[in-house]
Amino acid sequence: MTDFKLSSVSTGWARTVGSLWRTGDVGRTWAPIPFPATTGGLVFGYQMDKSGFGWVQSAESVELTTDGGSTWTSSPLPAALTGGRGLLSAAWFISPGGIGWAGGGEYRRADSASLGPSGVMRESPSGAIEVISPVVYRTQNGGRTWSTGTIISDEYRVRSIIFNDPTHGWLLTDKSVYYTVNGGGAWTRSRFPLLGEHDDYRLDIDATPSLLIFPSSANVLLIFSNGAVFSSQDRGRSWVLICRRILDGAAPPEQAVFISDRLGFLKTADGTLFTTRDAGKTWAREDVGGSVFGIAGLPDSKEVKLLLQGRLCSASPLL
Repeated sequence: MTDFKLSSVSTGWARTVGSLWRTGDVGRTWAPIPFPATTGGLVFGYQMDKSGFGWVQSAESVELTTDGGSTWTSSPLPAALTGGRGLLSAAWFISPGGIGWAGGGEYRRADSASLGPSGVMRESPSGAIEVISPVVYRTQNGGRTWSTGTIISDEYRVRSIIFNDPTHGWLLTDKSVYYTVNGGGAWTRSRFPLLGEHDDYRLDIDATPSLLIFPSSANVLLIFSNGAVFSSQDRGRSWVLICRRILDGAAPPEQAVFISDRLGFLKTADGTLFTTRDAGKTWAREDVGGSVFGIAGLPDSKEVKLLLQGRLCSASPLL
């Protein structure tokens, strides 16, 4: 089980190949909820809330539910802007039946007269030269229809989309961070102190933005795949390096939860748990007696749960 999330104090969700799993008794028992057949059993992201609304995202569609996964409604990837082919890689919804966003990449023939902004070139399976450009779509009716996509130039793909209200959002690509202040109508690339801009520090050339976290309304943290941590005090417009490495040799970060403006938890790809007590400046490795498969917290709650081998436990003893 991976990608653990909570929708209430006792109800949690986790993902395996082919299914979601739900617990309603704090992890004592789990029940499978098969993914919709249209996903082919391969899902890259999901979210469920306490009302029963949720979604799962595959490479070609977003599947929506209002009854906790008993039934699903398909919301296919919108037609590519210039008649090309699309690949969905991220989604985010604000509320049931309401505003949401979906992002991915569009492949188009490189000799197209309406190619538009340049992206990354590649050779298609048929041998034709194609270009892929990230694109973000928006829905205002829970995915029943989607607006025309906004292409993000000179990038490869959208890896993650996060909104904390209908107007302010962020998206992570393979090499950059973008922000919007108008609900995704326009995206601006963040100012980043990346390669060569620190006298004593350079990001690895292959480091990618991995996690975006909100310890407080005034502070946004971005953690890179190599463990570097940056902080922004202006909603992601500019960033300051606050931690060069969470720990030398640590696996890439996968999940993080903050329960105050200073106290946070992070798990890495190999199941190691770290804590910070100074808003991400320093991190300590924690021994919880086994690998951590997931961490999750509830909004407006100080409670954090750890998913160990098929069971949940509280992170409170670590505080």
